[in-house]
Amino acid sequence: MSAPDSGHSLLGVRNLRVDFRIDQATILHAVKGVSFDVPANSTVALVGESGSGKSVTALAMMGLLPKENSRVHPGGEVLYRGRNLLEIAPAEMRALRGADISMIFQEPMSSLNPVFTVGFQLREVLAKHLGLNPRQARARAAELLDEVGIPAPVAKLSKSCSPPARLLTVVVFRNATIPSSPLPVSVPRYSISP
Repeated sequence: MSAPDSGHSLLGVRNLRVDFRIDQATILHAVKGVSFDVPANSTVALVGESGSGKSVTALAMMGLLPKENSRVHPGGEVLYRGRNLLEIAPAEMRALRGADISMIFQEPMSSLNPVFTVGFQLREVLAKHLGLNPRQARARAAELLDEVGIPAPVAKLSKSCSPPARLLTVVVFRNATIPSSPLPVSVPRYSISP
């Protein structure tokens, strides 16, 4: 395997190290110097045993680790289009998340809030990232659900998802803010799948 080269990559991760404080005396070294590239128009899989740091790597890259007990070491980089995501302001990261980069979690239920309907959660994303008004957001949400093959999409907006539709719904969330032509489920954009 050749050395990572972020000069020709959409995303480059360099020497990413993450620790968690378990208690006053215990530090867990969860990610120990990970480096890899994701070339444009490609898919890269993080593969490893349970507990090897795949999800922590993706969460660190997205800036989603809990501040209370996690630490991403200085000197590491997550380079997206030439910018180190570990050094940008929180507001900039929030603007990128969902609009430019996103993550599809292993377990779809960890992405969906069971207290709110699918429609509410999807409309919230569409309004926040695309500035759609409520009527536009509802129409676009139904279109997105239809694009991934969820039957009766308008009816689904007012309900929670059945287990088989959960993963497709999470893909819809990922695709919701990409203002382009319809995207088949089988064609990934810029997603991290731990």
